[in-house]
Amino acid sequence: MKRLIAVVAVMGIALGLASCGMAPEKAAKRGSDAKAGISVEANEGDHYYKYFVVKNGIFKKDTEKYTKEEIINGAEGEIVIPEGVTGVGNLSGLKNVTKVVIPEGVKELPLGCFQNCESLEEVVLPEGLTAFNGATFGSCKNLHKVVLPKSFKNLKGLGGDFYKCGEIAVYFPAEVELESWTSDKGNKGLTNMPINTFKNITIYIVKGSWMDEHFEELYDDASSATKLAKKNGEKRKDIPPVAYWEG
Repeated sequence: MKRLIAVVAVMGIALGLASCGMAPEKAAKRGSDAKAGISVEANEGDHYYKYFVVKNGIFKKDTEKYTKEEIINGAEGEIVIPEGVTGVGNLSGLKNVTKVVIPEGVKELPLGCFQNCESLEEVVLPEGLTAFNGATFGSCKNLHKVVLPKSFKNLKGLGGDFYKCGEIAVYFPAEVELESWTSDKGNKGLTNMPINTFKNITIYIVKGSWMDEHFEELYDDASSATKLAKKNGEKRKDIPPVAYWEG
C-alpha cells in the first residue's frame, strides 16, 4: 500500500511539473517566458533566435555565451522577436539577418539599433513605438523601405538614421504628429530639421495630414545652410524629395 501511494505521488509531481510549463524550449519558442532571462535557442519556422537572450524584458545579443564574431556571422534569416518583450538592445552588425519583426510593447529603439546590418531588407515596426534614438539603420544598404507606425512621435536625426543606406523610402502614416524632431547638429524642437545626407531618402506623407501641414515648418530651421540659401535667394538644396501616399 505504501509503495502504491509513493508511485501515485511521483506521477502526480511529474504531471504537475508538465502542467506548470516546465518545458523551457517550447515556452521560449512561443515567447511566453520573455521576461524570465532565458537564452532563446529555437529555430521554429520563421522564428530564429539563436545567439540572443531575453533579460529583464530586453531582447539582446547573448554576449555571455557567444563571441561577437559568432553572433554577427551566425545569426541569419528572419528574426521574429518574442511577444512580451519591452525593449530591444543594440542589434548592430548582424551581417546575415534579412528581416526583423518587432512586437507591440517596444516603445523605443536604442542608438544604432540596426546599424551595419548589411543584408537587412525589411523591418516591421510595431504600433506603440514612439521613437528612434539616432543612427538606427545606418549603412543598411539593402533596406529600401521603412513604414513608421501611427504612434511615432520622435526623431533624433533623419539623415543619421538612414546614413549610407542607399535609396530608401520612409513612410509617415496620416496619424503621425511629431513632438520632437531633432537636427543632426543637436538643435532641438520642431523647427530644427536634420540637414545631413538626404540625397538617398524620399519621404512619403499623406495629403492633408499633420506632416503635410507642418512639413515646410519642420525644415525652416536656423541652420547655416538655410541662412545661406535665404541670403542668396535660393531654396535649400539639402531637403529630401517628398511624395504623397494613401497612408
